[in-house]
Amino acid sequence: MGDQLQVDPACQCPVRPVDGYVSRGDRKPYLSHLLQPSASPQHLLAVSDVPALLLFDKARLAQPMRTIPVPADENITGVANVEYASAAWAGSSQAGYIALWDARSQSADAVRLAGPSGAPYLSVAANGPHIAAGTELVGADAAIDLWDMRNPQTPLCTYGDVHSDDIMTLTFHPDAAAHPNILLSGGMDGLVSAIDTTIAQEEDAVISVGNTDSSLARVGFATHAPSYRYAPKTPPTDVDLDEKDLALSTDPRRTALGPVYAVSNMQTLGVWDADKFDCIVSDVAVRTPTSFRPPWVTDYVVDAGSVLPTPIVADAGTVRIPMMVGDQEGGAALISVDVDASDASAQWTLHARLPCAQTSSQAHSDIVRSVAWDANTQRLFTGGEDGKLLAWALDGSTPQAAHHLVPDQLGPLLYVRHPVSQAPPQPHAPCAVMVCGWMDAQLKHVDKYAKPYSEMYPHATVLIQLSTAKSAFFTTREGNRPEAETSLEVLRSASDRARSMVPGERPTVLFHSFSNGGFIPLMTLLYFGCKDPMRLPQPLAHIMECSPGVLSGKTLADAMTVAADTSTMYGRTSEWMSRTLSRALMDGIAGYSLARGQEHPFEQAKREFNEPATWAWSDAPARIPPRLYTMTLADQFIPPDRVYKHAAQMNAAITGHAGDVPVVDMEGLAPEDVRLNNVPVQICRWEHAMHCALARHAGPTYWTAIRQFLTSVVATGVAPQSKL
Repeated sequence: MGDQLQVDPACQCPVRPVDGYVSRGDRKPYLSHLLQPSASPQHLLAVSDVPALLLFDKARLAQPMRTIPVPADENITGVANVEYASAAWAGSSQAGYIALWDARSQSADAVRLAGPSGAPYLSVAANGPHIAAGTELVGADAAIDLWDMRNPQTPLCTYGDVHSDDIMTLTFHPDAAAHPNILLSGGMDGLVSAIDTTIAQEEDAVISVGNTDSSLARVGFATHAPSYRYAPKTPPTDVDLDEKDLALSTDPRRTALGPVYAVSNMQTLGVWDADKFDCIVSDVAVRTPTSFRPPWVTDYVVDAGSVLPTPIVADAGTVRIPMMVGDQEGGAALISVDVDASDASAQWTLHARLPCAQTSSQAHSDIVRSVAWDANTQRLFTGGEDGKLLAWALDGSTPQAAHHLVPDQLGPLLYVRHPVSQAPPQPHAPCAVMVCGWMDAQLKHVDKYAKPYSEMYPHATVLIQLSTAKSAFFTTREGNRPEAETSLEVLRSASDRARSMVPGERPTVLFHSFSNGGFIPLMTLLYFGCKDPMRLPQPLAHIMECSPGVLSGKTLADAMTVAADTSTMYGRTSEWMSRTLSRALMDGIAGYSLARGQEHPFEQAKREFNEPATWAWSDAPARIPPRLYTMTLADQFIPPDRVYKHAAQMNAAITGHAGDVPVVDMEGLAPEDVRLNNVPVQICRWEHAMHCALARHAGPTYWTAIRQFLTSVVATGVAPQSKL
């Protein structure tokens, strides 16, 4: 059969998803099934083992638009579209019923069809008003119940002898015009059966049966050319048929059904012609074909058939089965196998390769369980055991980062959000944004500031620099150089990209730093950037939040222990040691500087921050970019007078005039009442917000002020020339 996995010349290898949802909480639910509701094609339904049904807007997967809870002992085991009356989809339940949901209703399941045996339902399929459901084996019985929605009180009929074990998979023939009500079933007994569901009597309803000798995970109708006709290797034996059997055997609905496939739980594939279940190929190991570039080795089959993109088959003798396959690390691939019905040869092709979280942090980190394909948008949706629902671009465009997913990690404290748009940026907008978080801030907290920048400037690269007490205050500049150099390379790449998109315009970068913990790594970045400014974007503006203050031993000790747990003796001892050591070290630095007649290093850094040479990036003249100070009078770490003083020094450096900087009092303002001054240095002041919590205190008003400031800066195109 061959073990080479050929690579499609148009093979897509997206580096990250374009959109996605990440389940919250310690326990990550499995997303076991995905369904695109026919009644609302703009939506995507995910089945979670929480258990619940999650309904998403395909255009934005950040959060489900509707959550439908399911009782804990009634897990949904399968879903299917129901294109009849108002029902949108049906779900089979372990509790032995079929639930139907109305797309227009916000309630739980609208209708329940209770199985006569009470056995758990494991599979479901629908065709017009008919719904088929397969049960688990209970005792010696496993059955397929067929329901007619026009009379849903009891099943229309039950097929109890088709399978002798759990019925795992059901699907109706895709050509409902030529082969209406023809059902394909597969079970743990290894049997694949074609059933005419217009006939209640089982011996007449079963068209054909094949035995794969392996427990089955999924079955379906394979893709083939319209001219496909199977020629059996052994001529059929004439059998005397009575009039009824002759009529059934020649019924065009029950003949020329085409090829079918079956995928086993052992990850093997078989293909048959459904009319008599003549075997075309059997026991083909899906895990055998491998690719070297891009590298791919299959561990398991996620799904197969019509839920995946399927190219048209032109050759009458070719049977094609598309498959989504995965590996144990969360990677996935879209492959297909073309089987020649005449000689049973097979050709495997790799069409798309999706990364895992080891190479792309936004990708899946665990087994992929479900998949759905949207042909209109060329998006492939995947759900996994990591609780993620991801969307991947397979249209040949460059996939961009989903701005609400976890950023990619570049270093121990450095992260990046990639551009979310390939469109050219608006004139003078920054090609990059750098957010420098406060000391010991968690990524999830600082990222709340990075996300809005991705929305404001979708073409921009957004860097997130975290800091700790050790990195900010107890590590030398040289010690922090590796991450600074990484940031500079990312900024150079963003600058190069901007130049290629808008030739002739100078790329710019926006900085937003928080407290002293963000101020210090930004100074480190500026320092090394000035040493090698080639290709770096020009600083456009700076937002300086809750900063700068003083850096005394007491201030640092207070900041380092503000979240300490002092409810235990161990906690109180740890707090005392942290306060003692930090105060001793910082007071020692201050004493050393004083004894040598030198300026305190932190005071020196604050002074240099207001000097043009510090901002001398790119080949442009040295300029200090406009700055917005955001502060609060309730700040327990940053004295207001230090902010006013630093802002006045900055204003003098830019304008050449001494004097106070305009202050806009923000406390209690509605967003529509925000009016900032059109000046290069200004202060937005709150009264009651806590340290580095301005956005949490006054989110809409806070972001309105930020946008007004940046809109004014971007409109000028360049930073004002320093008078120094």
